[in-house]
Amino acid sequence: MANNQNFNRVLRGAILRQLRMSLVSDAIVNRDLVRGSFEEPEDTVKVQTLGDVSVSDYAGSLPTPEDITTDEDSIAADHKKAFAFKAPADDSASEIADLFAQEGVANLRREAQKYVFGLYDGAGLQVDYDPGNDDIREVVGEASEKMDNAEAPDEGRALVLPPGVMNDIEDDLISRDTQLGDGVVQNGYQGNYKGFRLYKAPKSHFTVSGTSPQYLHGMGTIPTSLAYSDAVLNVRRIPSTDFSGDQVDGLHVGGGQLIRDEQTVDFRIKQ
Repeated sequence: MANNQNFNRVLRGAILRQLRMSLVSDAIVNRDLVRGSFEEPEDTVKVQTLGDVSVSDYAGSLPTPEDITTDEDSIAADHKKAFAFKAPADDSASEIADLFAQEGVANLRREAQKYVFGLYDGAGLQVDYDPGNDDIREVVGEASEKMDNAEAPDEGRALVLPPGVMNDIEDDLISRDTQLGDGVVQNGYQGNYKGFRLYKAPKSHFTVSGTSPQYLHGMGTIPTSLAYSDAVLNVRRIPSTDFSGDQVDGLHVGGGQLIRDEQTVDFRIKQ
């Protein structure tokens, strides 16, 4: 059995690729806003965004130039989910990664997306949709208008909703024939509507809050809404004493921060 650091590195990378291939949330997070990477479960990474640039009235002369400042903050790996599964002793790293895709990726995917979609609570904009009384088209239009008034850029707007809500609007979606590639369609992309790229994720991946009524929280974002980073750490392949074969275990960690709260929508769906 090839049980060494190189084998575990290859397996760690293969598991992370398998996971990211299935994440709808990858359509709304931005890893480019993050500097550094998680190497240990207690690590932090840096998120850096452009600070405000002052604009003043012109009175015959230009204002004194100001430094363009940046706001820098830290993101901790506060999402941590361990995994463990059985693997045949003779399988290669790629074969074990394929086995993980069949047995474990769905559970890690659910937990990772619950974390990302849970960042809705910092959103500065809000719309409410009551499936029994409201027209979903009007509510999506309201979300788009609120983003317009918040001066959110048109390019890259996205809206993530559960299947029941997506079914209400499915007939109105613009064709999926885009230049975005098959991977985007595979990862929950449903089509375009009122300036949003619409994505579908299972209902259980969203946060539900409140009582009488309860609300499920979808999200409307722009490309700079959410800074996010994740990693697969501490992958081990060890012989098992309890069953025939090896045990493979490890840890998926992630951390995120809502950056553009004033241009992000909490899409509340009455339950």
